[in-house]
Amino acid sequence: MSLKQNIYLMLIVGLVVHGYTVQADTFIKVVVKIKAGCEESVRQFLELHRFLYLRKVTDSTYTFFKRKEHISDLNAEVASLQKELFGKIDYLLRSQRLFLQMSPTLDQFKLYPKAGITEDVVRSKSDFLKPSLKLDYGKSTSKADINISVCRPMFDPLLGVDATWAQGITGRDVVVAITDIGIDPDQPDIKAHLDPAMSYNFVNNSSIYKPELFPQIQSSTDYTNHGHACAGLVAGQLKNSTCQYCGSGVAPNATIAALKVCRVQQIWNGHLKLFMDDEILSNALSYNNDKIDLYSCSLNHDKPFKSIHPYVEDVLRKAYTSGRKGKGNIFVFPADPPGNGYTNNIYTIGVGTIGVHGGLSAKSEPNSAVLVSAFGFGRRVHDTHLLTPTHPSLMAKGVLCDVNFGGSSAATALISGMIALALEANSHLTARDIKHVLIESCDHKGLNESSLFKRNGAGYYYHNVFGFGYPVATRMIQLAKSWKILSELLYDTHVSNLNGHQRCEVKLYVTCNTTNTCIEKTEQILVHVTFAHPANHKASIVAASPKGTRSVLFERAISSGDLIHGSFKAIFLSNHFWGENPNGTWTIHLGSAACNYSEGKSFIQNVSISVYGTGTGRGFGEIHLSEKLNNKKTNSTPKITSRRQYMLLSDFRTDISYESVFYLRTDFCYLVSLCCLVTCFIIFLYWAAPK
Repeated sequence: MSLKQNIYLMLIVGLVVHGYTVQADTFIKVVVKIKAGCEESVRQFLELHRFLYLRKVTDSTYTFFKRKEHISDLNAEVASLQKELFGKIDYLLRSQRLFLQMSPTLDQFKLYPKAGITEDVVRSKSDFLKPSLKLDYGKSTSKADINISVCRPMFDPLLGVDATWAQGITGRDVVVAITDIGIDPDQPDIKAHLDPAMSYNFVNNSSIYKPELFPQIQSSTDYTNHGHACAGLVAGQLKNSTCQYCGSGVAPNATIAALKVCRVQQIWNGHLKLFMDDEILSNALSYNNDKIDLYSCSLNHDKPFKSIHPYVEDVLRKAYTSGRKGKGNIFVFPADPPGNGYTNNIYTIGVGTIGVHGGLSAKSEPNSAVLVSAFGFGRRVHDTHLLTPTHPSLMAKGVLCDVNFGGSSAATALISGMIALALEANSHLTARDIKHVLIESCDHKGLNESSLFKRNGAGYYYHNVFGFGYPVATRMIQLAKSWKILSELLYDTHVSNLNGHQRCEVKLYVTCNTTNTCIEKTEQILVHVTFAHPANHKASIVAASPKGTRSVLFERAISSGDLIHGSFKAIFLSNHFWGENPNGTWTIHLGSAACNYSEGKSFIQNVSISVYGTGTGRGFGEIHLSEKLNNKKTNSTPKITSRRQYMLLSDFRTDISYESVFYLRTDFCYLVSLCCLVTCFIIFLYWAAPK
């Protein structure tokens, strides 16, 4: 082979291998809800179309996958399958990629001036993460005092966590699932309470749930340590000493189940991104529902107003109503961004983030889905950093703790730990009981924003960003121990009749006289709204109750991607009317400069209010509006026959693992491609040099 042919060969190999390293999503997944009795025929039909069975999501919902090279037009194929299977399925939907973002790290705190964090706090890990410093973290959090020791009280006395431990309540016998990037089972601060039998990797269907490691990328731990930090803050080991490295978790004796739902992937030149889809998350949230009490998911979804697929809602509804042997599983998510489907429903708990000194951060915005909030930048209200466990590989090098963690991820983990304490005090609390306990135990003293809390018509103090404030653990325990059974949850829906009128303010009248349900005490409301609006203009929706309480559902610019044919449609949950009597006139106000235009560029098209609460009349339990009231229950369990030609889970692990060749050998492939290209260049220089 000539020198020129060698050059061409090396160049081709390098480009091909490099191409594989950046290829993603080689497979697509569809989730199918099959009607009873149609399982076998649907399976056979999908097999003919090269869709292979992957796994069961719920009793009647299954996931199938297909290689992308076998699909010419994805949307057309999905539409065709839906049409061909009409009458045999309730839905067939492609899994939805979740665009994730991490909570801000110390290196990003300069973007948050309102949080009180300045660049002089940002330092290299090597400055303060090794055990040579012995300063007392519990006394000060100035730059000079940053170190790895956390002294008691481990948490701000405002939260009452340490006082709860003094009562012997530490989260014992409560199982908390950390649905995250993964946890190393050898992490010394976590492994004592990590249950391998309850842990699983849903990304590639395996029992290996460690996070990815990228030793060559120094900043990678900001991503890959996320699961360790969350688990450490929920249930990190509490040692019998006044001070300890990295601090402990809120519920140090809770059991941790590591559910890996997300992977960190290297794209190019050290750039990392996160991957997760809602099919993976749905499977994790339906995993061991009778054994896991609480699912703590600290990963933000950075797409506002994004609804969830029906199969996600099916999972949440089933777990909320029948998980924990009928008491209901508890799901804790960051509430941001506003309008996202994971917190704008009645099945989950949305958590807000309190900034340094109890103020707002630059990213803070009104969000009525926030139930309660917690400190996001430290264990105390005035802290500017948070110490958490880190990778065992880094600990071997003398780096004992991580400080690149904070924001909504930390706040969500803190609230999850506090819920675990309440569940130890009373294991019979239902998922709905937990919401009540959180609200009844809340306080807002000691915050910079304290004066901006308003009182609703039932006497509860609320904030447009922080919800009802921060819960106090000692109050939660006291309430949990004496908690009484709640009345049945009812709901009623009231729809406006605009008759084609273009209005920016709509009034709805809620009364007991028009329905068989009479709600007298509100818990939560869902506002379904559609309005016309110009792209990239700011808008807000404010709901006002008959008692005069005003709830800002959202306030931000509407991008073109949020609009469909010039209209915006979303569902917003509001907790701000908790305890009020909902009967009377409600007002939904659209705030927009475009409302004042003569041509009426912005106006409400449709709006309805669904009120959830207690009272008298016909009740539907914990059922959601999307569930048809005449839906018939069946005792039959749909089954999918696992045939060998279908590819079993073990085959799926081996064949697609991370859904792409890139995910199987990321670093190796990238190295091979780089070597080939460099070698090709050197040979070219040698060949082209004058002899």
